[in-house]
Amino acid sequence: QQNDIAKVKQQMPMLPMQLQRQYEQQGISREDALTLTAHKPVSDLFYETVSLCKQNEIKTTAHLFLSEILRLYQAKQPIEKLTATQVHQIVCWVEMGKISFATAKKAIATVVEEGHADAKAYIDGKELWQIRDTKDIAKVVNRVLAENAKVLQDYLSGKQRAKEVLVGNVMRQFQGKADAAVVRQCVQKALDEKTQP
Repeated sequence: QQNDIAKVKQQMPMLPMQLQRQYEQQGISREDALTLTAHKPVSDLFYETVSLCKQNEIKTTAHLFLSEILRLYQAKQPIEKLTATQVHQIVCWVEMGKISFATAKKAIATVVEEGHADAKAYIDGKELWQIRDTKDIAKVVNRVLAENAKVLQDYLSGKQRAKEVLVGNVMRQFQGKADAAVVRQCVQKALDEKTQP
């Protein structure tokens, strides 16, 4: 009989307070844990998604839920079109640097609002995969430096803000599809080469 009680307890869903404690132990703030468990459809999807996540993916997952999925739910959009597997795949792409967080939000919204069943097909169709190839980015960096001699001169004379202008110009050339961290590294490398005697 004790065995039967243990089985029933295991099959019972966790209460919101139990989930909140579990999420806090996984590194989510108390306030965010409360928000993530406040609405049953959001809470259920988050719980299922987190069960697929590695520890390093949980914060990105929470951020995606708090910034986009909760917004869609509050706008009375049919978030039941999302599956935990879909959301987890999108989180993995963000974590691997394959897509930006902004693209992840667009993919989630497209699945929910427009009924696209395949986020990958949407990202493929819109060509939203991040460009990370340093050779391709370096070519554009060199072209941007050549076209912006005044900004380059400003940087060389000590104006650090000029570097951000150059990074912005490179990102514009890629229409925001290049990985910003890789662009910054390539711009810095090119600037370092210009400052060496």
